[in-house]
Amino acid sequence: MGVRWVSVVMKQQGTVKFYNDNKGYGFIIPSDGGDDVFFGRHSLATDVKIGLNDVVMYEMGTDRKTGKLQARNLELVDGPA
Repeated sequence: MGVRWVSVVMKQQGTVKFYNDNKGYGFIIPSDGGDDVFFGRHSLATDVKIGLNDVVMYEMGTDRKTGKLQARNLELVDGPA
């Protein structure tokens, strides 16, 4: 019997500070403070429309190309704050 590891991903909450649909990227202000978090269009769930001041839940991940942290798996929690 080997040891079985379970990966746990903690979702974080934040507010959309900026989003440019034409360019496909934006920034989130984390609810717990800290630096703004980048996200790309590919991080959004299908058919989700994100706008300024929307509250979102997200996971942190590393961009494979740049190695920088960014938000992924964004889910809309609520409308404008």
